Amino acid sequence: MDLTLTPTHLDRLAEVAWTWAAAFLPRLVAAVLILVIGTIVARWVSRAVYDISQRTTHIDPTLRPVLASMIRYAVLILVLIVALGQVGIQTASLLAVVGAAGLAIGLALQGTLSNFAAGLMLLWLRPFRIGDFIEVGAIAGTVREMGLFACHLETFDGMFLFAPNSAIWNTPLKNHTRNAQSTSLSRATPTSIGRATSWSRWPSAIAAS
Repeated sequence: MDLTLTPTHLDRLAEVAWTWAAAFLPRLVAAVLILVIGTIVARWVSRAVYDISQRTTHIDPTLRPVLASMIRYAVLILVLIVALGQVGIQTASLLAVVGAAGLAIGLALQGTLSNFAAGLMLLWLRPFRIGDFIEVGAIAGTVREMGLFACHLETFDGMFLFAPNSAIWNTPLKNHTRNAQSTSLSRATPTSIGRATSWSRWPSAIAAS
C-alpha cells in the first residue's frame, strides 16, 4: 500500500483543514466569548442579588450568601449549556453521558456532596443564624457566613475558621446565643445578686443585671 503524499493530496488536506477551520473556529471563538461574558454576568448578578437582599429586611441574613451562590451557579450552568450548543455539542447527549458517569462522580465527590446535603439541612432547620456563637465539638466561634458547602466562623480571639457543613451537621451543636437572655435570667438568684438586696428590690436588680 502506497502512503506517499503527493502535492495533490496535500492540497486536498489543506483545503479540508481550511474548510473545517473556517466553519469551526468562529463557533469556538463565540463559545469562549460566551463563557467569559457569562462568568462576568454571573458574578455581577450574584453581587446584585446579595446587595438587594441586604437592603431587604424580609430575607434572613443566613440565606443571603446561599441565595447569591445559587443564582451564580444557575447562571453559570445556563452559560455552559449555551456555549456547548454553540460548538455543536448536543445537550441531550451530554446529559446522557453525565448521567451514565453519575455514580463515579458521586463517589469521587462524596465529601463535597455530603457538605452540600448538610448545608441544605442546616438551612432548613436553622439551628443557628448569622451572628450566633456556636460550639460544635472542637469548633467554636461566631457565625459570619453560611454557604452551601461550609460555614465561616470567627473565634473569640479573632481567628478565621472554615468549618465544613458535614462536620457541623454530624456533631451535637451548642448555640450560646439563642435564648441567652432567658438563660441569664434563670441564673440570676438572690445569692448571685447579693445578700444585701431585699426581696422587694429583686426584680429591679435582675433587670439591672
